[in-house]
Amino acid sequence: MERTLVIDTPKKVGKKVLLQGFVSAVRDHGKITFLDLSDRTSSIQTIVSDLKKDVSFGDIVEIVGTVRRRPPKMVNNRILTGSVELEADSLICCWDCASNYASFGAWKHKRGIPVSARYAKSRYQNI
Repeated sequence: MERTLVIDTPKKVGKKVLLQGFVSAVRDHGKITFLDLSDRTSSIQTIVSDLKKDVSFGDIVEIVGTVRRRPPKMVNNRILTGSVELEADSLICCWDCASNYASFGAWKHKRGIPVSARYAKSRYQNI
């Protein structure tokens, strides 16, 4: 199956697609979990019910699922893909951010500021 970009999902309602990207949000409601999947073009809400639920923010995933229209009351007009959502059939975690972050987090820049804090340091001088 060929990869589909998130921005193209509104054109593929009712079709099975393969999306790849990173998890930008996780909302667990018990029986059902919602993931916001983002790629270089946009983000889409993904419904994950009986699949692997131990994905977290920043994980790189590959999801195969069916694109469907959202109910009229649930449409999000603030994003281009707000009229559709993806119902996941399979989910593969390609890169686990939580377990791999430790190796990157320990690395320091030559100025002694941890890489993860450089942006905050340059933006907020009181740190």
